[in-house]
Amino acid sequence: MTAKGIFLFLFFLNFSYAFSADCPRAKEKEKCLGECGSFTDKNSNKTCDDWDKAHKIVRQIDKNDKKEIASAEMPKSKKKETLSDKLLKYGFYWYFLIPSFAVLISEKLKRKEFYRIIHKDLWNNILFFSFFICALSGFSLYFLLLGDWKNMFFKIHLFSSAVCFISSFYHFAERISCMFPFKKCR
Repeated sequence: MTAKGIFLFLFFLNFSYAFSADCPRAKEKEKCLGECGSFTDKNSNKTCDDWDKAHKIVRQIDKNDKKEIASAEMPKSKKKETLSDKLLKYGFYWYFLIPSFAVLISEKLKRKEFYRIIHKDLWNNILFFSFFICALSGFSLYFLLLGDWKNMFFKIHLFSSAVCFISSFYHFAERISCMFPFKKCR
């Protein structure tokens, strides 16, 4: 045998010795019942001592986690949450107050000649864009696109749907008022 052959033989022998040092099942869930070869069983329970050590630590961590989870739970409130509380909690009032305030400002500005020219186009565009944004954010929520931003898309969806509802209601009320007799609409 040449020096190269001896080197390769020792090299592969070294690998087999290195891999036999770790019990292949020592870290697995199933017990290693006398199949570890050179591993010790000092307490004579027919399992590898490495397995016992590893799983004793895991079991201890699991017990601690269960205790922490049980102690971290918040006690439930005894007060029943009303509809008004939910509306305040999720900010629904602001979703409807901001567009309603815009409608009131629009009615005041409509008396001016310049604003009267662009008034109808402005509200038609607001209605279109609010519907478009509501649809896009709704699709992203339904199909879980950009899942990390789910809360942001939910808020955008709620706000744009409120704007869409109020602007369409305003548009409808403005048009229906023109249908009454003796009412001059521009």
